[in-house]
Amino acid sequence: MRKLAIFGKFCRLQESAAAAYSVGMTRRLHNWSYGNVTDFLKENGFSFYKEVGGSHQAWIKRGNDKVPDGVVGVHFTSKSYLVVTMKRMIRESGIDEDAWIKWGSS
Repeated sequence: MRKLAIFGKFCRLQESAAAAYSVGMTRRLHNWSYGNVTDFLKENGFSFYKEVGGSHQAWIKRGNDKVPDGVVGVHFTSKSYLVVTMKRMIRESGIDEDAWIKWGSS
């Protein structure tokens, strides 16, 4: 009975920690959620374009005669993105990495 009570406390602590750190707590390129990425893209002129299959999406920023369209592939997930995934999305967006980091820390 005691082990179950300790385990229950541990689960409650774990759940409350996930809730406390899941939103708005990015650390440079760590801890970015789907919501963080899409909010940043929206604020920088991107909009949802289409579903690409399964849980993948394409977000687009329309260009003009001098600038081509920018398309970023985003995978919907409830977990944080890996740094390598963030770097790919940054590269695809054409927005400087420093701008992503500054936005994430604000």
